[in-house]
Amino acid sequence: MMYGRLPILPFDHQDDNVTLSYDSTHINKLNQFLSKLNEQAKINIIRNQERYKQRYDINRADPSYNIGDLVLVKTLNIRHKFDIRYEGPFRIIKQLTQKTFIIQHVKKSTLHLILSQREYEDLLWKIKNIPSTITGKKRHNLRTTFKKKLHEHELATKYPPFELLKFEQLFINFRTTDSTLIHLIDQIKSTTVFTLDTGSVLIPYQPNAAALIQVQIILSESVSSVELIEMCHLPRAYEHTFTLVKQFFQALFNADNNIFIWGNINELHSFCSYNLFTYDQLDLCNPINLQNAFKTHWNEQHPHQPTTSSASINYSDYTVAFELSEWWDKRQTTSSFDIGLDPTLYHFNSAEIEHRQSLIRYAVYDCLSMQLIMLKLKLIEPQESNINPSNEIVAATLNDITDMTSDDDQHDLPATNNFEPISPTDIQADSIPKRQQTLTKAERRRIHNRTSTLKQRKRYYKTEIIISNIDRRFTTKEIQGIIKSYGVPYSAANFSTSSTIRKRSVHIGMQKSSQINDYQHRIDHLFTTSPFNRFINGRRTNK
Repeated sequence: MMYGRLPILPFDHQDDNVTLSYDSTHINKLNQFLSKLNEQAKINIIRNQERYKQRYDINRADPSYNIGDLVLVKTLNIRHKFDIRYEGPFRIIKQLTQKTFIIQHVKKSTLHLILSQREYEDLLWKIKNIPSTITGKKRHNLRTTFKKKLHEHELATKYPPFELLKFEQLFINFRTTDSTLIHLIDQIKSTTVFTLDTGSVLIPYQPNAAALIQVQIILSESVSSVELIEMCHLPRAYEHTFTLVKQFFQALFNADNNIFIWGNINELHSFCSYNLFTYDQLDLCNPINLQNAFKTHWNEQHPHQPTTSSASINYSDYTVAFELSEWWDKRQTTSSFDIGLDPTLYHFNSAEIEHRQSLIRYAVYDCLSMQLIMLKLKLIEPQESNINPSNEIVAATLNDITDMTSDDDQHDLPATNNFEPISPTDIQADSIPKRQQTLTKAERRRIHNRTSTLKQRKRYYKTEIIISNIDRRFTTKEIQGIIKSYGVPYSAANFSTSSTIRKRSVHIGMQKSSQINDYQHRIDHLFTTSPFNRFINGRRTNK
């Protein structure tokens, strides 16, 4: 048919009634056809999987691990895609089955070269080709900086990493319990040998700000306790915990104690402003300048070197390398020790925790290196302690020895739980020795209640929802009321504020962990500025 022309052929005639044949077994035939398709698809999938496995097994060798091999351990329960996926290194100490091993955390830190080969060659070129436009003191300082980096790289390449002695690590701040401080005071009274160092924050064109005191209580030749006193995060002056911290320093600065310090005791004068100890206490104590003792020892062992040569040695930086034949990186001497090192102070992300761990490691190594030098110079004699540190604390610090087995997945490394730094709240009551009967009944009840509250708080927040960037005007009662109105079963709710970006977050402890994703989806949008304005307007309307 063409437009504008009459049809040449007539239209097909259709009957008024159309009859379709009915098949009573059509549904059964259709179901049979679908079942055959499903069966064929299942067979094809299984066949393809078998072929893939055959090709995979032919082209790869099964991983083979031997006793003594170093392995990384897969981290469980990763919450963010940038979280650390593997931990370690761990050493295989026993093989149970073909895929099951017992592994042990390596005590030594892995050796890291400060410079790559390319950076090393680039640094050599820079030393030889300093621009002629740079002259005078600036040229001298630049050349000294380059040479120091080069020397540090050579020492890190030549010597093995610094090896730790056995120790326990504790923080002293506003979260420290009274029972922990009483335990530490008893430890101080049980020995007379200590090491002490300080950490400061560099402020341009001003004196360094006092931020951290490291105290090592040497209980025996191989066992000690390192306390990190965070001066910027102390308890309030009117609290009983603050009084116990003062008693800690009062027991430490006893005239009968030998306090080894790398330098002069005057570096503690800037800490007197925190009112934990006084200038008179520092004058009455018995400090021993370990730096001077090492200089004397070095000059006696190397009498052939001229005075100018021995004086040019940087004793503070290279003592561990020269005397102990081990390398310790000291580039974090003036770091941000005021940010709060204890991971229980606030809620930190993985990057913030990793940075704090490096600062903690540096602060602890400061004291442990002095102890090794004291033993090397025979300034202290081996001694036994009346108070043994808690084994549970030692197992939770850098000296962890943890038995773990691998999972059944042949493609993954062994799995383990996360390791967290030790915190004062982890000390069990049975590991604390009995104190002399000087506490009143009310003080004991207050210590017991505070310890129970911390344990209860841990239990409440075992499973939690964290909502970040909430409106700062919300109160705890308002948030609890909103959570209740949406039918979310919770056990507790509280706030935290980031120390860096000052953003506020709410932490909601959940009673049930099975539907946590559904509950989070219900309430994660309810605490921003817009919902707060609607909440306030609605409350005014109801009034």
